[in-house]
Amino acid sequence: MIAYIAEAVKRALLPELEKLSARMDRMEGRLEELSHRLGDLNNQLIAMRTELSARIDEVRSDLSARIDEVRRELIELITATRAELTHRQDALNARMDEIARDMTKIYDVLVRREDYERLREQVQELERKIAELTR
Repeated sequence: MIAYIAEAVKRALLPELEKLSARMDRMEGRLEELSHRLGDLNNQLIAMRTELSARIDEVRSDLSARIDEVRRELIELITATRAELTHRQDALNARMDEIARDMTKIYDVLVRREDYERLREQVQELERKIAELTR
């Protein structure tokens, strides 16, 4: 009887176990295929990372060279501008000194004219007084 039950269980479960075994074999095949594809993707990612890293290094180097060039040009421009401004300032200072000298001359002339006018008035006053005395 045990043999009969065992045989009945075997007949009922064995086809299912065979189906499960076949499914597992297919799944293992798919997993192996997916694993292979993941490996390929990983290799592609590594290659892309290497390419990207090389490109970043190239861009960084180019950018650094450009920054150095712009910095050099700016320093030259600042130096030239500073020299030109110093030259202009010196020219303006010289012109202001010249104007100050001219203003001093004008002031001296004005003071002399005022002195002349005051002396002339005094002379006229003295002439008038002398004229009154002689009458």
